[in-house]
Amino acid sequence: MAAAEELTKLVGKKGLTRTSLRPAGKAVFDRKLVDVVTEGDFIPEQSEIEVIRVEGNRIVVVRSS
Repeated sequence: MAAAEELTKLVGKKGLTRTSLRPAGKAVFDRKLVDVVTEGDFIPEQSEIEVIRVEGNRIVVVRSS
């Protein structure tokens, strides 16, 4: 449970992709590398993203505007 609670703290945070998201890949938030997934959109490497929700251990992101 503690790990899931930690992930929910990411909602609303902005980070940077370390790989292309097709739709899954890796990103950095607060100097931590995590696995993320988009809602289906391609996001290139080194793009700014934002966490919109956490579903269990799945971190869902969108490209930051």
